[in-house]
Amino acid sequence: MPQITFRGIKKETVKNISGRVVNELKDIVNAPADWFTIEYMYTEFFVDGEFSENYPLIQVHWFGRDLEVQDSVASVLTDILIDEGYPEVEISFHTFDRRSYYANKRHFAE
Repeated sequence: MPQITFRGIKKETVKNISGRVVNELKDIVNAPADWFTIEYMYTEFFVDGEFSENYPLIQVHWFGRDLEVQDSVASVLTDILIDEGYPEVEISFHTFDRRSYYANKRHFAE
């Protein structure tokens, strides 16, 4: 159920890499492809009141995993965006509390 949000890059880039992202991450995170969501969020950056060029900011929301898995996901996402010509990539991970995440009236607590 990883929810991956891309900001600071072109919409077309997210569209083009979405399949590769899921294919390369599904085995690492041990989740079927249809559990992933890929989202594009348009963003503009400003420094001292002036428009500034964007760079990729990726947020991964998920049920927590080992640091080794997280490191692998960060590496894959970074490599994919470097392949797309982005020299700098920043990624943040956000963990859902299973008791606070619901689907169809049911929470995911163990």
